Amino acid sequence: MESTWLVGSSAGGKLALEAAVEVPHRVKGLILIAPAVGGAPPTRDEDVDPETQTIDELLTRADERGDLDELNRLEVRLWLDGPREREGRVSTSVRDLVFAMNKVALVNNVPESSDSDVDTWSRLGELSIPAIVACGEFDALHVIRRSEVVAGLIPGATYVSLEGVAHLPYLENPSQSGAIIRSSI
Repeated sequence: MESTWLVGSSAGGKLALEAAVEVPHRVKGLILIAPAVGGAPPTRDEDVDPETQTIDELLTRADERGDLDELNRLEVRLWLDGPREREGRVSTSVRDLVFAMNKVALVNNVPESSDSDVDTWSRLGELSIPAIVACGEFDALHVIRRSEVVAGLIPGATYVSLEGVAHLPYLENPSQSGAIIRSSI
């Protein structure tokens, strides 16, 4: 394969961006959903909404206690429901799937991001490929803001706010995420 479109969400978005800046001739375009970005400035406390701060504090306490069930519940609350939305907002079938997948990651102590040290943030302006950066309207506010900034730093990129979903839009509303992918590629 000479080149292809890459689709990545969160930490997967970070990997897609790293590929795009490291081997640009292999990447035809990007679809990024709430991407993490290597080299991005650290999130300042004042940029994090109060609801996310509260959940982060509860996550820290659950982690200190080694309470995997509570960690799982809080992470699903944060990433699936969205920190400013009511817990349990998303349907039972999707919720059960996310609980199960997240539990596997927690039990196996899977790191949340790669150990890569690629400073993608400072190189976003080098990209000369089509790019869409999307983020769920119910995601954490600092993630929404970072996604908007990423779209602004990639020349010609488009930002899309995904209505009615949080950090995992492809699980909450697969047809909405699929439509963005199909219309881009």
